[in-house]
Amino acid sequence: MKKELCLILFVMACLPIREGFSAEPAPPALVQYARQNLAQLGRSPVIVKEVSNQNSRNLNMDEVKRNDDRWRSTRGIAEFMRPLMNSQCAGYLRAIQKSKKYFMDITVVDSRGVSVAMSEKTREYWHRDREFFTQVMNGAEGSLFVGDMEFDTSLQIYMVHVGVPVYEGDRVIGAISIGIDVDQFEKTL
Repeated sequence: MKKELCLILFVMACLPIREGFSAEPAPPALVQYARQNLAQLGRSPVIVKEVSNQNSRNLNMDEVKRNDDRWRSTRGIAEFMRPLMNSQCAGYLRAIQKSKKYFMDITVVDSRGVSVAMSEKTREYWHRDREFFTQVMNGAEGSLFVGDMEFDTSLQIYMVHVGVPVYEGDRVIGAISIGIDVDQFEKTL
């Protein structure tokens, strides 16, 4: 018991701390940047077209669930994942990601939270319960979402996720998730 307690305390001491253990609000400059620069991505023709096309397909939700389970359990990139990372829209997302060091990942989903395109492989295929999706799709009008700053243990960085509504005319048809490395972003200020 004493060894376990010592191990727990040691691990906690090694964890990076940024003003406490709980999530913090995103830096105001990042919120302003999201409003002024990222919100416009939701009207990008290549993104709107891809989301609209997927929304018009009659996706079987049982198949979506199976694909999500398969996606989560597959290490690396399997052949069935490639269309989401090799489309014209995915190429556009990769170009955006490469344009700034602080963009970690960009994912586009349809009105049901199903992946449409991504800059790189994400942890899941179906994002229906992710905060960026639920906040953006909450209500018909859609709204920009800027999450709290949180430590990503897999990447060992502080991140903020921004959710952007995808619009076709005035109607919200999907969402974009943009992961931002806070430290890299702050270096640009």
